Amino acid sequence: MYRTVSADLLDLKDIKYDILVFFSQLDIKSLFDNFPDFEQGPTRIAAFGTSTAKAIEDAGLILDIKAPSPETPSMTMALQAYLKNSNKCFLYCWVLRMAFPKFIESLAYRLTEPFRDTRLIKKSRLAS
Repeated sequence: MYRTVSADLLDLKDIKYDILVFFSQLDIKSLFDNFPDFEQGPTRIAAFGTSTAKAIEDAGLILDIKAPSPETPSMTMALQAYLKNSNKCFLYCWVLRMAFPKFIESLAYRLTEPFRDTRLIKKSRLAS
C-alpha cells in the first residue's frame, strides 16, 4: 500500500511566484505542510478539477483560475486565457493612465474607497 507524503519544499521559501497551479487537494496540504504561514498576497492561484478548487477555497485562498471548463478544457488553455485577459486590462489601464493621469487617479481613488478594508479587497478579486 502506498502513502502520499508532502515533498520538502523549504528551499523554495524565499522565492515568490506570480501563479501557483494545483492539480490535487493533496497539493494544498503540501503547501501548508511546508509553509504553515503561507499568505497568498498578489500570487494568483489556479486549480484543475472541482475537488482541488474546493480545497483551495476551504483553505481560505482566492481561486483565480479554474479548469477544466467548456471554454478552457486544459490548464494550459485556462492559463493562456487568464494571461490574455490580464494583459489586455493592464495595457488598457496603462494607456488610460498615460492619456488622462489626473482623471484616472481620482477615479481609482473613488472606486477603491469602499475596498480599503483588506477583507473586502480579497472578496473583490473574486469578481475579476
